[in-house]
Amino acid sequence: MIAQPDEIREIELDLLLEAIFRVYGYNFKNYARASLHRRMALALIQLEEPTLTSLTNRLIREPACFAKVLALFSVTVTEMFRDPSFFKALRQEVIPTLKTYPYLKVWVAGCA
Repeated sequence: MIAQPDEIREIELDLLLEAIFRVYGYNFKNYARASLHRRMALALIQLEEPTLTSLTNRLIREPACFAKVLALFSVTVTEMFRDPSFFKALRQEVIPTLKTYPYLKVWVAGCA
């Protein structure tokens, strides 16, 4: 049985995450897959790599390349607050639901 493109993409991502963990000690394996795919698509463009396999090869051998990819894994707080679509979705999708509760407790894990 030959793997389909989506299966290959998942295998490549798994291998990339395993390589990052083994070489650099960062464990991104439990990050949301959709987010990882978006960030890696951006990394492929920025680092001019055709596939995740070629990016993995480069990451293993070039710590400077890993530093660039690592920066893509994090969304800065200021980036979130500059995103009008985030606030539109919050206003339209989240706030109406929250208004249905008699009270609300909010926990913030961290801030910058």
